[in-house]
Amino acid sequence: QQGEWNDGPIKCQSGKTVRTFTGVLPTQKLASQVKQAYKRTTMQEFNKFIAKPSQQVIGLIGGTLANIETASYDPILYLHLSEVDYQFAFWQELQKLRPYSSISFVNHNWKMQPFPKQQNGTPTINP
Repeated sequence: QQGEWNDGPIKCQSGKTVRTFTGVLPTQKLASQVKQAYKRTTMQEFNKFIAKPSQQVIGLIGGTLANIETASYDPILYLHLSEVDYQFAFWQELQKLRPYSSISFVNHNWKMQPFPKQQNGTPTINP
C-alpha cells in the first residue's frame, strides 16, 4: 500500500508537515516501562510510572500531538489516551488480585494532571 501514511511525513492543507515520525516505536522498552507501572501498588506510584512511556510515545510521534496547544486536534491523541485508560483499568483489576483489595489514597490532596481538584472539589483545567 502506498501513500503518505507509509511513505513519509503527513502534511496538512497548507503543506506544513504535521507528522514527522517515520521510524519504529521502541515497543520492547515501552512494554517494560508499562510492566513496571503495573507492579506499583498505589495510584500515585502507578501514575508516576505510566506517565514516562506515555510521554515518550507522544514525544516520538511528534507533530501536533507533541504540542499542548494543538494536541486535542490530533486524532492520534484519542487513540493514545484510550490505551492509557485501558492500562489504568487493567492496573485497577490487578489490585483486586493483590492481597490488599482496596485502592487507598495516601495523599488526599494529590492532583492528577491535567485536572487537579480545587479546594471546593471542582475540577479545573491547568493554565
